[in-house]
Amino acid sequence: MKSAIVLLALGQTTAVLGGQVSVFLLGDRDEVLGTQLLDDADAEAMTAYVSGVAPPMDTSATKVAAALASFQGEPNRTIDKPFLKKSHMCQLEKKDVNTFRHFSDTTYAPTNTVCDLAGGTNYTWLVSADGQMSFGPYVDSLEWGMKHANLAFGRTAWVGGELHVPSEAGAPILWNLNSGTFSYYVAGKMRPDDPDAYLAEVFYPKILPVWATEPCAARMVYTTDVLFNEDKLPTYERIAGLCEDSKWMKYDSALTWKLDPEKGISACSYILEDPNICVDRSK
Repeated sequence: MKSAIVLLALGQTTAVLGGQVSVFLLGDRDEVLGTQLLDDADAEAMTAYVSGVAPPMDTSATKVAAALASFQGEPNRTIDKPFLKKSHMCQLEKKDVNTFRHFSDTTYAPTNTVCDLAGGTNYTWLVSADGQMSFGPYVDSLEWGMKHANLAFGRTAWVGGELHVPSEAGAPILWNLNSGTFSYYVAGKMRPDDPDAYLAEVFYPKILPVWATEPCAARMVYTTDVLFNEDKLPTYERIAGLCEDSKWMKYDSALTWKLDPEKGISACSYILEDPNICVDRSK
């Protein structure tokens, strides 16, 4: 018998192979574990397209030039398919929902400049092979639409990480190189015995000229600390809002949702009918 999970999906065009669609499977650090084939009705639903999303392309010419000078010709990676990712929805102690992510889910910060980002927020950041720098704002533990693979939007990318912009004026802006999808992937390929050393000795000095183009560069402080602690669960309103344009589906994986594996009922219907679903599900 298949066990049930909930699958949150928005649309993006992707290849369907003989009734199946190939997607990436991401691990706990957002590293690519491999690909997975979804078939039949799942494949049909998951290839729906939602338009109207595109990366901001207003990175300054100075920053683009610095990025290209530092990284052009260096190892890179392309994530060109949707991906599956386990996340926290109803509990912080365990990842209890498998989310299906499309590029069209992506939520970009409306700027390509660190100094213009809203304070009091964490962000993902990414430098893509076109020299553009993109940011994705953290909202809650679903990390919906702001994964590094989202920011890349199918583009080849070199490096990414996390960023904390404080609410206090003039306080340090913290940043790291923590991207399991891009930074650690390249570092692991180039120095499998010590990827952290590659980040420190290669990526760190290469990204500094890019940060130096920021007017607030003097406030930017490098850290190896993890800046996202996944300590904020999504509200019911947040989940219900995503469900309005999304589909939650049954899939074969052992997660904690108590859905009937034989019926494949949309979990969104549960959520929309019961605002206390995260409380009720533990009973």
